[in-house]
Amino acid sequence: MNFHLRSVAAALCIAALSGCGSPGADTAFKAPDGWKSTPGMFGRFQMWMTGSGQADRQIVMLIRGDRNTTTTESITLAGSNNVRDLKRESIKLCGSQAADHFTATAEHRTNNKSVRETIEGVTTTIGASKYIAFYMRPANVQADAQAEAAIHSLCPQK
Repeated sequence: MNFHLRSVAAALCIAALSGCGSPGADTAFKAPDGWKSTPGMFGRFQMWMTGSGQADRQIVMLIRGDRNTTTTESITLAGSNNVRDLKRESIKLCGSQAADHFTATAEHRTNNKSVRETIEGVTTTIGASKYIAFYMRPANVQADAQAEAAIHSLCPQK
């Protein structure tokens, strides 16, 4: 391989690896302890899971987008359909960080089975990025306190 091709390959590898950080790196976001984590993808998306199967699988997801990213777009990208807002309200995170809190129901299809799920989340803008933290669980599963605390920890890093 000639020098030019090796240089390009090395630059692409460095760019790819440098973009794999957590989307919450510039925030005080704290994921639930003991949940399995995916690697951060391009510094834009990461999720944490618990549960042994579809019937009890719970997911916390953190997305960092631009200021125009909508909540519904992010939920749909996460694989949920038929999203219905149950409630939206303005809240403060960590005492002073303006945010929107929402709860919704949705449908998730896996292996030709449809599962109703409850989605709770917050959206906030920090710097030039809009952050969206979701907590998704089957509708018949009780909320996990650690997961709810995680989505409410989405504040600027001090």
